[in-house]
Amino acid sequence: MLGVGVLLLALYYAFPLLILPLVGATLLGWTFKAARVPSLSFWQSWKAFLATVAYGFLGMILLNCILPWKGPASGRLVVLLLAAWAIQVIALPLLLRKFTARALVAQEVTILVTNLLSVAVLVWLVQ
Repeated sequence: MLGVGVLLLALYYAFPLLILPLVGATLLGWTFKAARVPSLSFWQSWKAFLATVAYGFLGMILLNCILPWKGPASGRLVVLLLAAWAIQVIALPLLLRKFTARALVAQEVTILVTNLLSVAVLVWLVQ
């Protein structure tokens, strides 16, 4: 039983702070290459993606504290996830300073895939 608790605790901290930015930076490099956009270094992509994940989680925390919630069926999780997604969609292009159409599509595809991955991990942890 202790092993499962330690694994869940490690995933709780390691996933948003280490795994998600690593996957996001890797996918960002791949999507930039596929879109023929001049790529940044892996570490620049990783730092930008880590910042967007942190901004997204900070937005979720603030929104959770500010808005009143009316029970478990109020759609709280959907609103929080959409807020995190919106923050990431705005923050990543601003941090990377790549505003061409191909670069924006590559960045948004990366955000979409990583957010779908994080929702899948969340669903797996809740089961």
